[in-house]
Amino acid sequence: PKYKPLGLQWSIAENFRYEPGIIAAVQAAKHVGEPLTFQLAVQSPFQPDNKYLKTEWRTNPSWGDGGLFVDAFVHTAACVRMFDNPTKVSALLSSRAEHIPGMDTMAANVQFENGMIGTVLVTYAGKVGRFELEISGTEGCVKLYRRFGQSFGYTVVDVEGNKVDYAFGGIEAEFLRFAGACRNMGEDINTPEEALRDISLVEACLESGKAGGEMRAVGY
Repeated sequence: PKYKPLGLQWSIAENFRYEPGIIAAVQAAKHVGEPLTFQLAVQSPFQPDNKYLKTEWRTNPSWGDGGLFVDAFVHTAACVRMFDNPTKVSALLSSRAEHIPGMDTMAANVQFENGMIGTVLVTYAGKVGRFELEISGTEGCVKLYRRFGQSFGYTVVDVEGNKVDYAFGGIEAEFLRFAGACRNMGEDINTPEEALRDISLVEACLESGKAGGEMRAVGY
């Protein structure tokens, strides 16, 4: 990239790539044997009084009727890609909440590079939070879910049934890594290329939804 010879560090912020719980789940998923299925269900409430709905880029659904969906689902896309890169998607989208411009709910079938197939269910129109991910393979399954309430964070259940809780730490970790990269102390994985790959998955879902669920290739 042109900016590197100039001694510049370009980072596109994405805290999911640095979340300790998600990273642990990715490592645990390496022990499921041959990956078979992927399931992710996300309910992220965006009620009318949510301050994050007040920003212009979230209220303008100009990008493929995305609006908030583009801004919020890109984090989920980054999480999905941490386990493996999707190659094809077939998605159905709908707009269920009047106060959210553009699409706010999606059900997608996904094919991955490693042969795994799965589903991604996302809605921002509800009132209850939920984040549950499960990967099944020939040797077992791994689960990752988000804890809400007084003990915010993630919990990972490995193939042997061991359960480990992790606190949130992705935002702090991504800034520390960026600062370290600026001082030539390691690499930052939040590169522009990774951000483009994330948004490619988002765009493929939106394009499939506009076509009534037709299969779309994810271009990286």
